[in-house]
Parts: sequence; C-alpha cells; structure tokens
Amino acid sequence: MGLVDYDFLAYGPNYTIGGDAAVLTTTDGFPLDVKVIDETAGVEVLDKASILTILPAVRLQASELAEKDIAAETLAGATLAYKGDWLVVSHQFLDGKYEVRLILEEKSCDG
Repeated sequence: MGLVDYDFLAYGPNYTIGGDAAVLTTTDGFPLDVKVIDETAGVEVLDKASILTILPAVRLQASELAEKDIAAETLAGATLAYKGDWLVVSHQFLDGKYEVRLILEEKSCDG
C-alpha cells in the first residue's frame, strides 16, 4: 500500500480548476510547464525590513517543483512567462510547505 499524497488531495483541485498554465525558466535555462494560481494583482508580503508591502506573486504546489527536481530556494533569478514576463525575486512557503509563493517583479524590456 502506497503513501497518501495529502498535498494532491488538499491542493490538487484548486490547481486543476483554478490553476493557469505558465512556463517557469530556471536560471540554468530549462523551461518547465507549471500550474499557478494568480496573485499578480498583489499580495501582502513582509520585506527584509519587516515592512508589509504589496507585491505581485503566484502560488504553485511544492510537490510540482519536487517532481521536477527543483528546489524553491534556487528560483531567485528565474523567469516566469504568465500574463507577461516576470522575474522571480524570492519565494515563501505557505501552508506547511505544501505551496510556494513566488514573489515577482515585472521583467524590463531590456532584459
């Protein structure tokens, strides 16, 4: 008998129904198809000085990154093609590390 994937049971339907397709390109240049939940309108994030700021973001399942052998900690500097081009600035784990929020910055036209 296999282990129960509680991550899929708890969060899978959210991503199946409300998730959008995006392409995450790692700093090594490998493009990965991922499902994200849109938070690009902005969410409250504590910055390094512990000041609450509203920043664009997306959420994705930590298990999806694990399946692709990508550690969330290595995503700073990656790019995300989703409703435009974004640069991943940082990440936060949510809900007991089942979800990862990628904090984004609009990618400038000059690269």
